[in-house]
Amino acid sequence: MAEKTIQIEIKRFPLKVKSDNLSGQEASALALQVEEKMNSLMQEEGEIDTLKQALKAAFFFAKQNYLQAENARQAQKTAEEKTNKLIARLQQSLEEKDD
Repeated sequence: MAEKTIQIEIKRFPLKVKSDNLSGQEASALALQVEEKMNSLMQEEGEIDTLKQALKAAFFFAKQNYLQAENARQAQKTAEEKTNKLIARLQQSLEEKDD
């Protein structure tokens, strides 16, 4: 089965990308975020070439994704620890009741 592709545009460069279950509107919104990040990099650092902008924007979004995943893992670990403590307290309470 052929993979579905979507046409997007970043900095006037047309690109065909895999849809990965994104709608055309969602893909366009993501492309706009990338373009906005590239523009902010250009404003922060002065005139830099498009490839450097793209690489820095890619790193920014990769870092953002990594930190969000890391935060989610930490939140899950914290929730598991709280659940385990609650289970232990409930078991202790039941054992005390049986005595």
